[in-house]
Amino acid sequence: MTATATTGAHPAAPPAPAKPAREPSAFPRLAAIDIGTNSIRLVVAEVQPDGTYRVLDEDREMTRLGRGLYRDGRLGDAPMQQSLQALGRMKAIADGFGVAELRAIATAAVREAANGRDFVSEAWRRHRVRLEVVPAEEEARLAFRSVTRHYDLDDQLTAIVDIGGGSTEVILAAGGLVEQVVSLPLGAVRLAERYGKSDPLKRKHWKALRRAIDQTIEDAIGKPPFAADMMIGSGGTFTNLAEMAQAERDGKVTTARDYQLSGAEVTRLVARLRETPLEAPTSSSPARRSSRASRAGSARSACS
Repeated sequence: MTATATTGAHPAAPPAPAKPAREPSAFPRLAAIDIGTNSIRLVVAEVQPDGTYRVLDEDREMTRLGRGLYRDGRLGDAPMQQSLQALGRMKAIADGFGVAELRAIATAAVREAANGRDFVSEAWRRHRVRLEVVPAEEEARLAFRSVTRHYDLDDQLTAIVDIGGGSTEVILAAGGLVEQVVSLPLGAVRLAERYGKSDPLKRKHWKALRRAIDQTIEDAIGKPPFAADMMIGSGGTFTNLAEMAQAERDGKVTTARDYQLSGAEVTRLVARLRETPLEAPTSSSPARRSSRASRAGSARSACS
């Protein structure tokens, strides 16, 4: 299993002034903003003559836009305001680089919220950012395209799993061709709000969580068209797991990209996280992320 850090969630960064304008570039510059249930991420890149991209800047902030959504059916006022503020800050960064095009997409939280349209309207009114609310299947295909830019999948049976805050996308590909695309309502925030009724998670709550995950996967996927040779994980859950495994193996964390995780390691890490209170003294990384990291076990079972 390979963990990639394509949409990793990190602690919120403090507000920062817009970066000064850069010198004009001979190559076009583009920016993308991904507004997820748990975090917002910006990438600014320059298109190279050979069609590849050179990343100029990246930023991310954990705004928890979907906090309370799966209880109330609406985006809360405080998460909306924090997310709109982060969006404005990232727009200013992109403008500072003189980008020719900015694409901003919103996923499960905005897609499902009763007041999702209000958020889209406010993004345009305040910051002149046009948000594109992507359907679940398009979200999965975007994840697939991102992975294929980094990995050669031509001779492999592959499962690509992108765990977000509101949903989990599973793409099964054979020889680089998509065989099945499934979006599951198994996002980390959604499950934490519904089943995280104890801390640490009691056995009965853990069993209820696993039953719900297993049943959702069975209903949506059933018997997969093939058994994957490799799973590529995208998102903050996999990034966190890879960093925790690195810390255990090497005593330090370098990068999560391309980091290999075995099934046994995932099982051990999930068991450890289940028993760790969120506010434990050593929770600056693993424990505070336990609600997200434990979702990796469900993603793994989707491909087994």
